[in-house]
Amino acid sequence: MLQHAGLYMAITVAFALFLNSVFAVAGTFSAESLPTEVRYSGLVFVREVNGVIFAGTSPFIATLLVGAGGDRPWYLAAYMAADGLAGALCTWRLPETAPVRTKGATVRA
Repeated sequence: MLQHAGLYMAITVAFALFLNSVFAVAGTFSAESLPTEVRYSGLVFVREVNGVIFAGTSPFIATLLVGAGGDRPWYLAAYMAADGLAGALCTWRLPETAPVRTKGATVRA
C-alpha cells in the first residue's frame, strides 16, 4: 500500500486541480446566464431536476449496461464517452457572457 502512495497522491492532486479549474468559473457563468429575477429559482430547479433524472438513475443505467455487455464495461464506457461528447458540444455552443469591448476602447476603473 505504501508503495502506491505517490500514485494516489498524484491522482488526488490532479483531480483536485481539474475540479478547481472547472468549478472556478461555474458560479460566475451561471449567475450571468439568467436574469436577476429568476436566477436562484432557475439554478435550483435545474440542479434538482438533474439530480432526480440523471444522478438518481445513473447506478441503475450503469448496472443495466454492464449486464447487457456480459459483465464487461464496454457499453458503459461508450455511454460515458457519449455523455462527455454531449457535454462538450453543449459547452461549445454556450453563449459568451463576458462584456464585449470595442477595439481601441479604454477601460475605466
